[in-house]
Formats: sequence, structure tokens, C-alpha cells
Amino acid sequence: MHPKVVSIFADSMEVIGFGSMFMGWRYVVPLVLPMAWMVPACLGTGETADAPAAARELTLDDAIDFALENNRGILTANLDVEDAEVTVLERNADFDIRIQPEAAAGITADNETASYGLQARRRFEIGGSAGVAAGYRYDENDAAYVRVDMDQPLFRDAGRLVTLEPLVQSRFNLLDARRSLHLRKEDLVVDVVSGYEAVLQARRQLQNERETVERLERLMELTRAGEDAGSSTRIDTLRVELQLGESRSRLANALELLALEEEDFCNLIGATNDCSFIFRPPPLIEVAYPDFDSSIDVALSNRMDFARAVQAVRDAERGVKIARKGLQPDLTVRGRYEWAGGQDGADAFDLEENNWFAGISLDPDLNRYQRRADYRRSLNRLNREDIQRTDLEYAISRDVKQNIRAYRRARTDYDIAVKNTDLAWKRLELAEAMFRMGKGDNFTVTDAEQAYTAARTAEFAARADASVASYRLLRSMGTLIEVPDDLRP
Repeated sequence: MHPKVVSIFADSMEVIGFGSMFMGWRYVVPLVLPMAWMVPACLGTGETADAPAAARELTLDDAIDFALENNRGILTANLDVEDAEVTVLERNADFDIRIQPEAAAGITADNETASYGLQARRRFEIGGSAGVAAGYRYDENDAAYVRVDMDQPLFRDAGRLVTLEPLVQSRFNLLDARRSLHLRKEDLVVDVVSGYEAVLQARRQLQNERETVERLERLMELTRAGEDAGSSTRIDTLRVELQLGESRSRLANALELLALEEEDFCNLIGATNDCSFIFRPPPLIEVAYPDFDSSIDVALSNRMDFARAVQAVRDAERGVKIARKGLQPDLTVRGRYEWAGGQDGADAFDLEENNWFAGISLDPDLNRYQRRADYRRSLNRLNREDIQRTDLEYAISRDVKQNIRAYRRARTDYDIAVKNTDLAWKRLELAEAMFRMGKGDNFTVTDAEQAYTAARTAEFAARADASVASYRLLRSMGTLIEVPDDLRP
């Protein structure tokens, strides 16, 4: 078990066994017991759980920054971006000058030939390529040679659209990887806020249960003394004992929940080796948002999922153009010019002999059904991507409206919860005072205690919901993390 769990559990067992020291006080008259058994609650705080001596303070902003650097999902997404960047460099290199050796050897019934040399070749963005080579050939007339050749598609594979498609696609893949990383960061920020608030809520709840146990233990002694004095019944004592047992059970559960929340949070932010932190309640942020329509426009201008949908439509439009060009004939112009030496007794390096070639090659492509099918599929893909973009636009509109309403509701619920906690505390104080004066019964105090515990629990939950709701609203509008201009839709 985690050392922190063991420490907190041992501390709580001491609290749970606290009531045994009062067993000899049965005959103390209730009216002479002081008011000190009623311990005021620390409303709205969550940092009261005992912290290890070596714990470091971790604010919410610190936790977000730490998670963005150490979360394993973010680290993986960063590697995906690096892979996409490498692919772009690789596709750019397709248009660099490539220098490589060339060699050949052969034998016939009458002759043996061999050649070696060096060639340089470059591919052009319009679709063609050109190269130059120089070397030495061994045959009947050993000779050096220099060769220049070129080829240029005329229809199907001509132009920048087809030739640059691998490079364009790699660049779009890089944008997609960066947008994916941005989306992961936004989700992570919301998860960190939710986890941070969950830890604070668990600590507040733990402190609340400790205080409740202490109050009920004092109330139990008071009720037992009253039972012995005849001012309370056995039923009153049993009711308090039952409520105390339930509170002790909740305290044990709160300890376990706190340990789980802290472990999950540390795993989320990537702090698996050191999970000793002091959490400080962050202030609730105020989100300034315009009307529904303007908020939706902001979201459509910033959200990465919509940017990806827009890019998918653009990819599909480009795919239709490429598929349409695929229906054209595959015609290529080719040419070659070579200078060679060693002819008619000349020196091998004189390069006095000239040979040239010019021609056209055509791939008949008699089976055109495949290309027509590709073109039809490209049209279907375009229509499908456009429909999905429209659906996403509606979903974003709905998401923004829902998050605005949720933000308003969460802030209102929190304000109400704070007031309810204050009212419940005043009711508990009044019920105890009336019980001491003999004008109220034990049931009134226990009922007020339950109401106060429930009110504080509701306040803790409302506080966490209000904090998380503000970040979810910012995420839905695409303004949670600043968006680079080249990633926008």
C-alpha cells in the first residue's frame, strides 16, 4: 500500500477511537458541559489534510505546466509531430539533385561489355526529370561517354497537382499531427483541472468527516449523560451511535478516496516518481463570452476538430482533381543526347561521336474501368467529407451552447450551495443551543448535523463543478490554449 495511505489511515484510526476516552463520563450533567464541543467548520478550504514534511507546493498553473511537459500522451503526440516533420523533409528531398553511381556488365556470344560512371538527376515540380551522366564503357571500342537525358509527361502525370501531391499530403499530415497535439493539450488541461479539483474536494470531504466524527463523539457523550439523568431516552443514544458509526465509515471511505484521487492525478500529470504535493485552491475564473452566435463564430474560427474537417474537405477536393486527371492518357516525351569517344581509332576521351534519341511513349491503358471507379469514389469521398463537416459544425454549435448554459448553472449552483452551507451551520448551532437549554430534543441536533454534512458535501461538489465548467467552456470555444494562425480553420 502507498506510504501516504498508511500514514493517513493510521491517523484516522486514532480519530475513530477517540470516543473511548469518554466512557466514564455518563454521570456528567448535560447542562454543565461547555459549548466547546461544537467545532466551527472551515468553509471553502481544501488544504487541511495533513501533508508530508517533504511535500512541495503545486498550484493549478504549475500542475498544468508540469503535465504539458510530462504527460505520456503529450509526449507520444510530440513524437507523432516529429515523424510528420521528417516525412515532409523526405518529400522535399524528392526534388533535390541526386548523385549516384551507375554500372553495367553483359556478355554475348561475340562480345563482352561493361561500363561504369556517375550520374546526377533531378525531378522537376512540373512532372518531368533530367539527368546527366559520365563514365567509361568497355567493349570493342573502349570509350568514355557523357549523356544527357530528359523525360516529361504531357497529360495524366503532367503539372504540379500530381507531382507535388506526396509533398502536399505530407504537409497536411504535419498540420493534422500538430492539431492532434493541440487537441490533446486542451483535453489534458481540462483533465488536470478536474483532477486537481477532485483532490481538493476529497481533502475537504476528509476534513469535513473528521470534524463530523468529533462533533458526534461529543454529542454521544452528552446524550449518554442525558440518558443517565433521565433527560434523554435510549432511542436518542442509539440514534447518535448509529450516526457516529456511519460517519466513521464515511471517514474511512474518504481516506481511501483521497489516496486514489492523488495517485490518479499524479499519474495524469506524469509525476509518478514523486507524488508529495501541497494543493492550493485556485480562484474561480470568470469567463467573458459574447452571445450564442458570436461564441459559435469564435469556436468555428479556433477549434482544431473543425480545422481538421475543413482540411479533409480540401484534401477530398484535391483528390477529385487528381482522379479526373487520371482519366487522361499517359503520354510522355523522352529525349537523350550522348557524346562518346574511341570510334575509328580516335582517343577514348575525344568524345567526337554524337548520338541522340527523341521519342514519345504511350501507355495504352485499355482497361479504364479502374480509373473511372477511382474518380467516382473521389466524388463520393468529397460529398462524405462535406456532410461530416456540416454535422460537426452543428455539433460544435450545440456544444458551445451547452457549455455556456452549464457554466452559468454551475456558478449559480455554487453560490446557492455556499448559502445553503451557511444556513445549515446556523441551524446546527441553534439546534445545539436549544438542546442544551432543554427546549429541543436529540433528534433535532442529529438531523441538523446530517443536513450540515450534506450541505458541505454539496458545496464541495459545486465548487469543483464551477471550476471545471469554466475550462470546459473555454475548450468548447477553442480559446483555452492559444492557437497558431497556420492551424486555424
